[in-house]
Amino acid sequence: MQSALPTETHDGHPIGPEHMNILYQGCTHTRLGSHDDKSEELEDLAEIKDGGEAVRTKHIEYTAIISLAGGQTSLSIMGQHGGEVYYGPLAGAGLLFRSALTHKTAVAGSGIWKMTVFFGYTLPTTPAVPRTAPKEVPRSKAQRWADILWGGGKAPWRRIFAGPVTEPHATPGEGGVMGKLTHFCIAKVLAEMELCDSDVFFDIGAGDGAMLGAVRILTPTVRLAGIEADRNLLKIAREKLAMLHVGDDVLKEATVQGAWDLGSATVAYCFSTGLKDTPGNRGGALNAVLRAAQTTASLRLLALVCDAREKRSNPLVVFGEEQMKRGQATKLTVSMAGGGGGYACYVVGMGRDAAASSTPAYATRTRSAEEDAATIGAALLGPAAPPSIVINLARRQDRLYKMHVLLDKYEWMTWRRIEAVDGKDLRKEQLEEAVTSSARDRLDIATPTVWNNGHFEPRLTWGAVGCALSHRAAWRRLGDTTAECLLVLEDDVGELCENFEKRLQELLESLRGKASWRLCLLGSHETTGKGLLGGRARVSLVELQQGQQSTGLFGYLVHRRALPTLLRTGATEALFPLSQQLDAAIALQEWGHGGRFEARPALLTAPLSEESDDTSDVQIVAGVGPSRKRSRTGAGNGSMEVLVSAAAVHRTC
Repeated sequence: MQSALPTETHDGHPIGPEHMNILYQGCTHTRLGSHDDKSEELEDLAEIKDGGEAVRTKHIEYTAIISLAGGQTSLSIMGQHGGEVYYGPLAGAGLLFRSALTHKTAVAGSGIWKMTVFFGYTLPTTPAVPRTAPKEVPRSKAQRWADILWGGGKAPWRRIFAGPVTEPHATPGEGGVMGKLTHFCIAKVLAEMELCDSDVFFDIGAGDGAMLGAVRILTPTVRLAGIEADRNLLKIAREKLAMLHVGDDVLKEATVQGAWDLGSATVAYCFSTGLKDTPGNRGGALNAVLRAAQTTASLRLLALVCDAREKRSNPLVVFGEEQMKRGQATKLTVSMAGGGGGYACYVVGMGRDAAASSTPAYATRTRSAEEDAATIGAALLGPAAPPSIVINLARRQDRLYKMHVLLDKYEWMTWRRIEAVDGKDLRKEQLEEAVTSSARDRLDIATPTVWNNGHFEPRLTWGAVGCALSHRAAWRRLGDTTAECLLVLEDDVGELCENFEKRLQELLESLRGKASWRLCLLGSHETTGKGLLGGRARVSLVELQQGQQSTGLFGYLVHRRALPTLLRTGATEALFPLSQQLDAAIALQEWGHGGRFEARPALLTAPLSEESDDTSDVQIVAGVGPSRKRSRTGAGNGSMEVLVSAAAVHRTC
């Protein structure tokens, strides 16, 4: 085949086969529309590192397309010297053309497989200039999120969704288009949206569920919804999303033409190239997207991924460009997984006052997660349910999934995730404000803090400081709301009691009879192994005296009456700056009569660090150490355990 090339060199470089792919013709593919093959010059998706975008690593001069199975199919090449070229009826028939020519599949025969070979050469690399002192460049939110989706071989989204662009089981002629962006572009689009806890994200044509899966991982408290017309793709999407504990009812089998509106969606996403028109209604699917979005009263944002070169023929591109001129939209350049250039994502504000605004509607309508905390309370969760927060490190997605399994089955309580402060990333000013100078001097000590027999050396670690700041962030969230109290959970909760919601309601009813209660533990490490509340047993409230160690902050209720005590700084009796780990410090505060309680039997429990298979984010665990009397505590961006001997305390994670 190479001998049939019109030229053997280009700019002095010998031309040869660079790479190839095989496509099943019977399954509609995202690149059946007009395109050229210059995007094949971009590096392969698997080679993209650190959340970066694809770069040009090759020069592609010629494209050869060969039929691997006979049948009726043709390719239309645009331009002055183009035309429609039919393949022969025999396997092995094909054609050769310049890769820069715009072309598209015209007749797509069913049951045909095609092989495409790209001829060119690899571009020479520019040697890196050594630097003696490289400056660390701050990473954007999109880069950090891309790392979560793709980083490491165990990243859940990568394991579940990094398959081929076109699913082999898609129903021919009934959708089946997999408009899948690269992981970095998915992160970039979602970062631009600035999703809030109260958002409902609707995917119009969900494909294999890749976008919904990314939303679940990156913003797990956002509610999901979507439609998919292809029954086989719908089945695949549900199976994949089930791995992230997303229920089947999230996705419905429907066409966008049949959706009058998008229900209670606040944010909608659509990869428009994959939408299928009904016979005799060209452009009907694209217009239906606009109709559904514009008739959804709750919608504040609409993200449209389109082939930006279709400026006149695609009504969504026309709409996006018009909103750009009005200042109501942002245009992002995006790339397709497996190649494919020329795509853009329009993020459009859908407020009624958008036309009169001089700034994008979403710039004024979007709230951050911190600002959204002010809406958490009775109006959102119901009059009897307290706001509930789960503290979770960004790098501990494994723990977050376990919390979904534990909590998502409940309807009365609705929980929100807040990102824990990572002890590995603490800044100097954070340390100086949160930790005493003597405790700061001991942070880098490398000796163990926890031994397998439960002995604990009661000094602060980097992780212990991070977890304390994480709990303080949760308390500040309560202060920003009108709620009476807050349920705080750490992400290492291992087990809940039977009928947890009902038992929590009973506990709250008991606390209403305690006029001055401020803090109530739902469990502690002192009660670990003694069983959870169950059967006909009634929960009891045990008052904790000042200095009495009942350790473990893995689950507790905090009343807003406690905020002056917990958030006070500077005074001699203030909780911060810390000189010891958080729960020991809390026990030493003055709570007054009827201020601090523990529920017994416990409503929940968490594993001890020396007994857990999980890796601690807080403690340095070692072998057996000196024997001491044990007591426990948990906190923060994992949890901690504490061992008490006189003033010593022991913690778990």
